Amino acid sequence: MLETHGYFNEEFEQSVDARGSVSDINILSHDATASIIQIKTRQACVTLMVSNLINCKENTDHTIECHGKTFSWKGFYSHEITFSELETK
Repeated sequence: MLETHGYFNEEFEQSVDARGSVSDINILSHDATASIIQIKTRQACVTLMVSNLINCKENTDHTIECHGKTFSWKGFYSHEITFSELETK
């Protein structure tokens, strides 16, 4: 996981948005069929679903049961983004 760490203004020697936003990364499921990865940030939760099938095509259907939830997608990969309220500090 690569995460940018803001912008540095050399003229004023200031950093803007220099704190990372990723708070957690979890592998929810991994087997010969697929991998389900969850990335949590301050603003959102991103769930990445990736096919592990060697013969996967653009129209290959996937359905994976994981932690009481059913993940379904077509093709090589898909993602879901759930936004949360922004932190106020």
